[in-house]
Amino acid sequence: MPPETKYAKAPDGVHIAYQLAGGGPIDIVFVMGWTTNIEGMWREPALAAFLTRLSSMGRLILFDRRGLGLSDRIADDVLPTLETRMDDVRVVMDAVGSERAAVIGVSEGGPLSVLFAATHPGRTSSLVLFGTMARFGWAEDFPWGQTDASLREELDRIDRLWGTEELAARELREWAAPSAAGDARLISWLAEYTRSAASPGAAITLTRMNHDIDVRDALGAVHVPTLVLGRTEDHDFDIAATRQLAAGIRGAELVEFPGSDHFFWMGDAESLLVAIESLTFNELKKLLDTTDGNLSVHARKLEEAGYVGCAKSFEGRMPRTDYRLTTGGRKALERYLDHMEALIHAMRER
Repeated sequence: MPPETKYAKAPDGVHIAYQLAGGGPIDIVFVMGWTTNIEGMWREPALAAFLTRLSSMGRLILFDRRGLGLSDRIADDVLPTLETRMDDVRVVMDAVGSERAAVIGVSEGGPLSVLFAATHPGRTSSLVLFGTMARFGWAEDFPWGQTDASLREELDRIDRLWGTEELAARELREWAAPSAAGDARLISWLAEYTRSAASPGAAITLTRMNHDIDVRDALGAVHVPTLVLGRTEDHDFDIAATRQLAAGIRGAELVEFPGSDHFFWMGDAESLLVAIESLTFNELKKLLDTTDGNLSVHARKLEEAGYVGCAKSFEGRMPRTDYRLTTGGRKALERYLDHMEALIHAMRER
């Protein structure tokens, strides 16, 4: 069953729809790209499975940006700036009592997440970016962006075909999920999802605004552990631009995967989840605020119990240790959280 949809009120009075799923030691804010409808996401089985997996890692926070999905509609010709949409992340975090969270930004949600991490480093524990780049429009020093001519063609298609299965099929085939091109069920879901996510006018204005996104100057201000993920044959976001984004963030780790699906839950989604689940020794030490010796002892015990997997490698000449929660470890964590919730509930009833 999908999570309950609730609302957070921004300082300017706009209501932002959000959901909470799962639980755990960390909060995870998921910033979806393009147009969104948080209830519609759960009606696509593969996407629902991906989100459920994320919710097993921590408390998953989903939301619709203002003007989209279940959040307050606003005039199609005055959709908010990237900075205003970024602040809606803070509004939702405040509403659910989240002091600090791992922020995952996908597609258009990537630049928004970069801006949030740069502006609110104290509220960002880590940053994960997938299928995105720092600038969206073409420029002489950014050849991977969308040209003005391509933008005009896209706006014309949205105006004529928004929310139709014809447009959904074309998007899947050309960039969204070529591996699932022709999937009638997915085409039907995508057509309905886009209709429920935005009006044609809103989609046009959003597309125009996205064309002007450029957060390259903010990359150097990101000082949290950052993982950048990309598929090498992504037709919408050139992997070269994703590499440039990663290079602009100090200490960012770039992981590339084969495949052309821009929709993260399609194709080899399992590899993305494994990468997101992994933490290096230094990241864990910083997150837990502990010493090398203390963490080493506990990590070894957890590995011996089969709760975490450990992979050792070299990054250049420096040793690197990555930890990942195993299936058994995830089940043990869920049992522990269930016991703690039952204990808290019993204490409240006394």
